[in-house]
Amino acid sequence: MATSPAMISVAKDFSPFPAGRYPRDGRFNGTDFRDKHLLPLLKTADRVIVDIDNVALLPSSFWEEVWGGMVRKRRIERAEAISRFQVRASDPELKQYVDMATRFLKEARPEE
Repeated sequence: MATSPAMISVAKDFSPFPAGRYPRDGRFNGTDFRDKHLLPLLKTADRVIVDIDNVALLPSSFWEEVWGGMVRKRRIERAEAISRFQVRASDPELKQYVDMATRFLKEARPEE
């Protein structure tokens, strides 16, 4: 049975100021967003929409760890991640991060 997509807003549900790759980089880092907020949604929904509107910034270290880290850390298979996640932005200045998420997923290589 298919479920409705889940939605998460980076700004509202995590932080309008995400930054850093690892927990040692601060409270709102990419590892925590991916592992504690984003991936758990897959247990209750077939698809997850990630809304990036209203973030003040999306540093590449944070954004790459969220998406590339999924593949590198073997949290989910690349093809499954591409089919089950959708990044959304209505703000034209944030549109570049939509494509960047897919690029990070495609370019990441699983760790041995």
